[in-house]
Amino acid sequence: MAHFAEINNTDNVVVRVIVIDNDVVDANGGDLSTEAENYCASLFPENPNTYWKQTSYNNNFRANLADCQGGVYRPAEDVFVPAKPSLYPSWVLDTDVWRYLPPLEYPGSSRPNGASEDVWTCIWNEELWNSSGNTNGWTSMLASDINNPDTTRYYLDQATMTWSLIND
Repeated sequence: MAHFAEINNTDNVVVRVIVIDNDVVDANGGDLSTEAENYCASLFPENPNTYWKQTSYNNNFRANLADCQGGVYRPAEDVFVPAKPSLYPSWVLDTDVWRYLPPLEYPGSSRPNGASEDVWTCIWNEELWNSSGNTNGWTSMLASDINNPDTTRYYLDQATMTWSLIND
């Protein structure tokens, strides 16, 4: 199955994604062809203010699967970029992977007290990022307590690269 994104002409926002049988794509020029894109446009002639691009479910081309929830197509780079997460205004577009990522690198396997990754989880905390003067943002807690607001939480102090207890 092949996936195609309908894109708004004026702002390149993804309108919708459809799935077309591979045999139909092959009969209409094949993968990544203008003919296959025109075939998709012929299926929806009611909207002449859009155009179509093939997108990859497995992110094999054009960076990401087209996102219908505010994603955009960037024609100059020939990539789909998902919407910026509204909960994380600090996140920045990484043009190596064409996704929005936290401004600080993920802590990897680092966890408080040397705990294992499968026991502790790391979560980006936008409030910490803002209150720390944009220097800290990663928090960690027991994975089993992720929904418990009273759980013990730590933050990764970027200056010392050590986990410190969050004192609420």
